[in-house]
Amino acid sequence: MVYKLLFLIATLFSAPPLSFGADQVPVEGEYCYHYGDDESVTVAKTKSLAFAREVAVSNYKVWVQVNTSVKDFELEKDWIETIAVGMLQGEKREVTRNIQEICTALKAWINPQEVEDFIVQQKKERETKQRGASQAVAKPTAADEAGAAGKDGKAETEALMKLIMQLQRSITEKDLANLEKISSMSKSRRKWLTTLNANFTTIEIKVGLLERTPDGARVALHFTKGIRPNGKVVIPNEIGGRFNVSVTRSDDRWGPITW
Repeated sequence: MVYKLLFLIATLFSAPPLSFGADQVPVEGEYCYHYGDDESVTVAKTKSLAFAREVAVSNYKVWVQVNTSVKDFELEKDWIETIAVGMLQGEKREVTRNIQEICTALKAWINPQEVEDFIVQQKKERETKQRGASQAVAKPTAADEAGAAGKDGKAETEALMKLIMQLQRSITEKDLANLEKISSMSKSRRKWLTTLNANFTTIEIKVGLLERTPDGARVALHFTKGIRPNGKVVIPNEIGGRFNVSVTRSDDRWGPITW
């Protein structure tokens, strides 16, 4: 009886670990969420986990291959969010906490067939909407009318973009003096920028789409990559690394920038 018991225990401990079926594929994602004074650690952990899931889906090779033809970023982001929330299984997480930062490393499994079926469905819905839109008569927007204004409108846009590019360059070069000169920062944004400069030796910022508003313009800036002093590269996802800035226009001049 003792021998049988010992044999059973040895069998249990020598058995291979449980894993998901052959239809499952492993995925990994890591995200470091920088939080401000107005956010709790619990909220930061929740956001860090959500973004790590989305990074895992974004890194999924089948997902990337299927979506190489997708041009509409908003649709692509929506798909990633849906897959990250409902299709990841068997998650294993490793959470680390630094100053004003929560980092989550995630390993999970995903079913390629479920992802493919979902994408096919979303593409069909998108094509249906596009066909409906092509049959409708579009009215000219304020941006269209502004674009037709001629050389004056072009010069105005160029002046605006020059100011935005100056903001982008000042952030990446950590030129706080010039940022103070050309923009007005909120307390939370200033805290975020201080944390960013302290944690990264290199910062990469990209400029998104420009949108005209009644009193000026608005543009999205994207924190796309940061390199720590130890050489580690951090790549935020679209949601966590994006922030909007507003630019007022008065007396035929642009500025200041508010963010």
